[in-house]
Amino acid sequence: MQLSGPQIKQLQQAILKGFDSASLKQLVLFELNEDLGSIVESGPFTDVAFNLIGWANRTGQVELLIRAVQDARPANGELQQIVKQLLRSIATPVAKPVVTPETPQPPVPSAPVKLVPGRDNTAVYISYAWGNEGVDMVDRVYQSLLSDGYDVRRDKHNLSYKGSITEFEQEVGRAACIVVVVSDKSLRSPHCMFELLEIHRNQNFRERVCPIVLADAKIHTLAERLVYVGHWKGEYQRLEEMIKSVGIDVLSADGSFREYQKIRSISQSADELVTTLGDMFAASTNRLESDDFELLKNAIEQQIRRLSKN
Repeated sequence: MQLSGPQIKQLQQAILKGFDSASLKQLVLFELNEDLGSIVESGPFTDVAFNLIGWANRTGQVELLIRAVQDARPANGELQQIVKQLLRSIATPVAKPVVTPETPQPPVPSAPVKLVPGRDNTAVYISYAWGNEGVDMVDRVYQSLLSDGYDVRRDKHNLSYKGSITEFEQEVGRAACIVVVVSDKSLRSPHCMFELLEIHRNQNFRERVCPIVLADAKIHTLAERLVYVGHWKGEYQRLEEMIKSVGIDVLSADGSFREYQKIRSISQSADELVTTLGDMFAASTNRLESDDFELLKNAIEQQIRRLSKN
């Protein structure tokens, strides 16, 4: 991926909105495994940001840099808006030149549309929490969709032995259609909430998510949702205190520090995620099961057809 001049300007603006010299140095070290001072010359911060983008352009690390900037500042509305516009401009194909009769062009084979690199537009993923009554519901949904010929994916069957849990959760986040089984346990699970965060980060949340809300998930009033917002604020504060006692320098960049960043991002985005789910109408589980999940399957089909038309 190579950025154009206007796209470089957008990414530079995003960096200037969310970082200073010290925090950008940390981002580059933690996410790109590089020393900022070794890859760009010191100088005014605008020049440092510009030269960092130029380095990423030359070394093929532009997408990694964009994602790192986006993930590090989930609560910065201005930065997130700039990055989303940038990602849309990257995904938008360049307009084809007008072809005159004097300049015939060979036919170009069509390619499948993918809204996000790596997204499977036909597979249906299921996001859920282990170890509660919701698993029985997941099993029934899984078998029903499988029986109807859908390509259904869930961690229990598609995450291989020794496979990366984080990478599978990111795969869920990129999927074109996700059945999200919402339970009290899932709303308190870092794994389930990270999947929601990844889905949200990859845009088109409402189009891609088909929710099944279990009875123990109370998310339809502000007071109910604030219980979960408070839970994640408390989890983040608890980790902050523990890290202060041991020192942040002892955390490995690819291990504990990355997990700490996940919890911080979940804490900052919990209200938006839970509010969005609460605003999406989800039929009762009894209604969904009364006709073998026909309502759910119709929603999945609509999403698949929508993607096939793009």
